Amino acid sequence: MLLPGGQVQVMLRAQKFFRLLLLAYPSEFRREYGPHMVQVFGDCYRAAERRPGSLGRGPFWLSTVLDLFRAVPREHLDRLGKENSIMNNMRRDVVAVLGSIGIIVIAFLLLSYGILAGIFEETLVRGYLMTEMIALGKPVWLAAIASIALQTSYHLYYGFAGALSISSVFIVFAIYFAFSRRLFPVILAHAFLDIFAMLYRVHH
Repeated sequence: MLLPGGQVQVMLRAQKFFRLLLLAYPSEFRREYGPHMVQVFGDCYRAAERRPGSLGRGPFWLSTVLDLFRAVPREHLDRLGKENSIMNNMRRDVVAVLGSIGIIVIAFLLLSYGILAGIFEETLVRGYLMTEMIALGKPVWLAAIASIALQTSYHLYYGFAGALSISSVFIVFAIYFAFSRRLFPVILAHAFLDIFAMLYRVHH
């Protein structure tokens, strides 16, 4: 049974968010199993949408994130066991495991509070724009400036001075990504900033 057009659009957005969560897995795992996991996610999402009542989507998302919480650390630990030089890579891989767990914890918060902007922003301006420009042979500094300019442009609703002030954070994110090419810590940092800002507004 096919979903109505409006629900199809919602499902496509849900699949995009699920692909983002898959970034928590090791890259080798994503290349081998990612497409199949997205397909299975879509099938399960359609089944959840067809369930009677209004609770089909909530338990489905909870189950999805809990599965990630269980599976991601296991996959990273398995990867640790397969490395030839475990001692040389221990620090990097342990940080990756902790970062992945952090991403999933943040996903719980984001799903609860509906603040997905940070994830999509960093995936767009750092994970896509900077990566694609560098892959096309553009200078790293130019890719960083382009990402900062784009990100600042859609914060102009704070006013010019406000957007300029926020751009200092984007500069730090861009420099870090330019040197490390690691998207996870940038997403986490942006998510924490969004959560902090939200809690500050609530209490003030």
